[in-house]
Amino acid sequence: MIKYHIKGGPTHHRVSSQNRDTRRRAYNWDVNHQLRSMVNELTGVKVTYGYDEFSNLVWANQDSRQFVFLYRSVDDVGNLYETKDKKDRVYGAGSRLLETKDAKFSYDEEGNLVEKVEPNGDTWQYEYYGNGMMAKVMKPDKTEVTFKYDALGRRIEKCSEGRATYFVWDGNTILHEYVSQDDSKTLENASKTDDLDSLVTWVFNDGFVPSAKITGEGNYSIISDYLGTPVEAYDEQGHKVWSAELDVYGRVKECTGEKDFIPFRYQGQYEDVEIGLYYNRFRYYDPEQGNYTQVDPIGLAGGNPTLYGYVSNPNLQLDPLGLMAFWKELKHNGMGHHTVPRSHANKHGFPNLGMKKASPSWFPYTIEGSDELHKQFHDALKEQGIPFNRPFNGSSADLIYKTNEAYKNFPQKGFVMIPSTGELIAENVTVREGFHEAMKWDAKKNSGGCK
Repeated sequence: MIKYHIKGGPTHHRVSSQNRDTRRRAYNWDVNHQLRSMVNELTGVKVTYGYDEFSNLVWANQDSRQFVFLYRSVDDVGNLYETKDKKDRVYGAGSRLLETKDAKFSYDEEGNLVEKVEPNGDTWQYEYYGNGMMAKVMKPDKTEVTFKYDALGRRIEKCSEGRATYFVWDGNTILHEYVSQDDSKTLENASKTDDLDSLVTWVFNDGFVPSAKITGEGNYSIISDYLGTPVEAYDEQGHKVWSAELDVYGRVKECTGEKDFIPFRYQGQYEDVEIGLYYNRFRYYDPEQGNYTQVDPIGLAGGNPTLYGYVSNPNLQLDPLGLMAFWKELKHNGMGHHTVPRSHANKHGFPNLGMKKASPSWFPYTIEGSDELHKQFHDALKEQGIPFNRPFNGSSADLIYKTNEAYKNFPQKGFVMIPSTGELIAENVTVREGFHEAMKWDAKKNSGGCK
């Protein structure tokens, strides 16, 4: 059970099993929607957080031996450091991480990490396909881990030391995975011939939050925190079989049970324990460094000037696709908030509202805190049964009605504009009123009443 304060931030997270609390967290937020502290009410351990003037999360301090004082300082460009004085890392052109106390890094002409050399001489080598997706990792012991992807860039196969893991997808989330001890097979003949005792089915809530693991040996419920990060798993009898806590880099610092029993970390990330990286749909994330191993495939459109960085505030933002932060501030030079989610608009007869920057979007007058507001909009839509990452199972009339209901409790004022042209559609309107204005604009567009 998660409780929220009036502005939408979580204040308490409580999990109970067999008539006792197994997890209790209390959250304290400041007026800028920044998480200032988290308290484990079962152990008394408190984590406090600090931010710079640009709302970047720059340190975490826990009164226990595991975390102590952990910095994620940023320079003027956004490059990440683990010390307050920002002298522990060396960055090169294009924000490529060249050296830390633990390793030296080399890159190819495309900006992909190709080699990591540790102080003892251990060397990791990385190879890529032409589209920039990682193809192979050669570990220091000379064993190889290889990867294959489908036409949409989704990973469908991982092979390591004679063992192949196959993945079947539902949109942008993994539906099934299973293992073969013969890595010479393909996905097609493996699914036809293998004994599928190893088959795992993953159940996701809307978006990228896993809720269950279904196997031939039993079914397991997955509990996630307010960010959608898995923190606990329970068997059918209510026994806790797995738990994990991440630090502010996404590293697993505390774990009970087998670490990869639940391989999902921050939303959209799947940990590959063989190589120490998280597969993040379009890129691979290195939790030890807090950076991606490849440049952002969409370049500066991802909103991160370093091209390798994760989100600026992992207490609030997510990057489930490895492309850009969710949720970003609704800046006036950006894409804004599409009052009807684009995928649903395109599939339910409103294609004029489904364009990235050529459709009317709502923008708040006050940008500060709009990332949290943006998240609240989509949470409200989800509560009405309008998912972010899955099809909407209803009619066009249902979509309009539920969208209107979702926005009724948001008093914030803003304006509706077409980002690509700057055309102003409406001023001084709430997001609900902005939705109405967008629908009017669409009706005029369809009737030929506006250019």
